[in-house]
Amino acid sequence: MVAAIVEPPAYVDANSLIHGSRGLSFVGGQSLGGILVQVATAPGAILTATVPDVLRARVSGACSTINYGLRPAGAIAGGTLGATLGLRSTQEMVAATLPAGAVPGGAQPETSGTKSVPTIS
Repeated sequence: MVAAIVEPPAYVDANSLIHGSRGLSFVGGQSLGGILVQVATAPGAILTATVPDVLRARVSGACSTINYGLRPAGAIAGGTLGATLGLRSTQEMVAATLPAGAVPGGAQPETSGTKSVPTIS
């Protein structure tokens, strides 16, 4: 039925794109999934290993409050920028500034009196 509606060259091109994207998702999806698991679990493991037991609940609560508390502000800022600059310009600006989040901050936490992070040999 589809072949009767679509010209054969367009059908072949579309079919090859579908199979190519499926192959890419099988390879890239697994890699991306592994990276996301490591990124999502690393902060919790670092907090568990470095924060003293008596402070862990407070530190975890503060991190959650900051994380969830900034989401509405980010949504409002993104909506305002999207309405004033346009969606494409806003997306390009956000994509250009995202790598700045990977730059480590200058302030380092005080680590005296905390547990050391175990090393695997």
